[in-house]
Amino acid sequence: MNEAFGIGAYVNDLKLAWEVLVIMVFVSLIVTVTYIWLLKCAAKPIIYTSLLLILLLGVGTGFYAYKEVMAIEDKTTDEYKIALTGAIIIWVIVALYLIFLCCF
Repeated sequence: MNEAFGIGAYVNDLKLAWEVLVIMVFVSLIVTVTYIWLLKCAAKPIIYTSLLLILLLGVGTGFYAYKEVMAIEDKTTDEYKIALTGAIIIWVIVALYLIFLCCF
């Protein structure tokens, strides 16, 4: 059987590259342990920051929507009613988010 093709070629390549493979096993182990350590250190601040930003952006969006609703002069139009409903829905979603954030 010709070693240039087939399984013989693979075995021959493994014989030639075994040192590189062993080095890469240790390098991947070091990279994995470092990644897990960095994730352990950074995960909690990232989670709390994202929870706070979601809350602040929700409150800001609700405030902006309510401010825009109050800027509508004719309070009897459907535009006013729909905009007010949208602002109330935003506030309800933010309130539910805050309840879930505090209670769970």
